[in-house]
Amino acid sequence: MPYHGLTITIANANTNYNLLQLVRAVRPEAPALAREVIITASPENSADILIGDETLSATNYGVRLAPGDALVHRTVQPSVPLGGIWLRSSASNQKVSITIIEA
Repeated sequence: MPYHGLTITIANANTNYNLLQLVRAVRPEAPALAREVIITASPENSADILIGDETLSATNYGVRLAPGDALVHRTVQPSVPLGGIWLRSSASNQKVSITIIEA
């Protein structure tokens, strides 16, 4: 079961970041689809992490992660689309740990 664990940075405040692009900037071999994705906001962050789709904004989001919180997205088959997940924060330089399980 291939596994990827990494930490990424939300560099600029109020900017949407595509999860697949962020992950592949660090791990080019990372899959576009995963069986499980865990997104964890660093407990040292100064602001929440917002998670949503391409329409993500400060007022339109699916999940809000406070510092230290995590979101687990799991399916039976590798069908979690990393390219469909977007992240943003109201503060710069916020850290997010990403765990990807392929199959």
